[in-house]
Amino acid sequence: HHHHHHHGSSPKKAESLTSHFAIRILDVDFSTCRPIRGLDLSYSSFRGEMLQHVPVLRVFGTCKYGGEKSCCHVHNVWPYLYVPLYGVGIPSQASLRGMAHSIDQALHQSLKRDKEGKPLQVEVANIEVVNRVNFYGYHGQYELFLKISLCNPFLIKRTADLLQEGVIGGVHYQPFEAHIPFVLQFLIDFNLQGMNFMNCKEVKYRRANKLDPITSSQLQFFKQINVSAEIMLDGSIQRKSSCTVECDVKATDILISTKYSVRKMPVPEKESGYTKNSGNAKPKKGGEETGGEMEDEDNENSENRVKLPINPGLLALWEDERIRRRKQGKSTQFTQQEKQQEFMGRNEEQIWNSQAHPHTPKPETTNEIYYQEKLKEILTLDKSIASKRTTNSSSISKKKEISASWVHKQSSIEKKDKELEEEGRAATTTAA
Repeated sequence: HHHHHHHGSSPKKAESLTSHFAIRILDVDFSTCRPIRGLDLSYSSFRGEMLQHVPVLRVFGTCKYGGEKSCCHVHNVWPYLYVPLYGVGIPSQASLRGMAHSIDQALHQSLKRDKEGKPLQVEVANIEVVNRVNFYGYHGQYELFLKISLCNPFLIKRTADLLQEGVIGGVHYQPFEAHIPFVLQFLIDFNLQGMNFMNCKEVKYRRANKLDPITSSQLQFFKQINVSAEIMLDGSIQRKSSCTVECDVKATDILISTKYSVRKMPVPEKESGYTKNSGNAKPKKGGEETGGEMEDEDNENSENRVKLPINPGLLALWEDERIRRRKQGKSTQFTQQEKQQEFMGRNEEQIWNSQAHPHTPKPETTNEIYYQEKLKEILTLDKSIASKRTTNSSSISKKKEISASWVHKQSSIEKKDKELEEEGRAATTTAA
């Protein structure tokens, strides 16, 4: 682990490790749990009620600095769907609250969760009016939509059905984005990709559970960050995984990289509720804030990098290669050509004529080589046949006769097969 040594040597780096955390996203899942004080929203000011359960995403992967297996719990990300806002004018908070209440009731009725005299468990965390562009058909401008955020990701589909069936306020709503899985919604909104890093401005670590022994890799990890009480969570919050590092992050502390972002339409000035996310989406400048090498190096050519038609998830891997090359003192600009050359190797002339096929890489395996040779034989055979064809046309008619008789043979064989099959069937039925 030469990394640790390298970070220890520069005090500035070591400091930034304290609150910073970057995890390579390998897997993401979610569940709902009771709100944790200081991490989750336990009171919805929109509803004016306490929330009994909230969604939590878990990101599994490796920590950027030492490669430790990590699990990061993400709080305050809400599953949502949109419905178009019908009617004139913007609804009041009171009417939105009324809508939320009736969605709650409809959900509980369909889930048969109503206990007599018990207060309803809050399901709709928020409803806000937002500007969006309809994706279906042609729409030149923004329209108003209601963004309905739920506490339970598993209820999105059911909520969409209730809205569509006209159960809520007698209106048949057309749901939007109700079919997008919660994990995907999270990745898209925070501009994250599998195999890339999720950079966090600040995380809180979970302490080892009472009975679990502390492993050496845990000690190693906590040695390299300056452990202080404020970056550790209360001991009452149990670890849920067997990962070396387990931590918690609030949605607002996830750094959103604009490096791989798709260009969005300009947002109109008077946005209602849209600003919530957009404040978060501005890239942080300077190496310290961005969470490490990946973000702030090669900035001047990051523009032309984005234009490449590549899977953004692979960009981080190329980025690693870039860093590796820089350490070796090689050039960090890859061109298509260079990759091709590396791939083709030296002695490929014997097998494949590079002038005739400049874009075909050298066949690597013996299997491929064998088939390349076969292909060559067939091609040369083809050529000789073609040259004969021009000199002697009578042989062609002979060929036709031969092929015709062959076709005839085939069909008679098939007939015979069919007859035999039918006989067989008849025999089995009589036996039965």
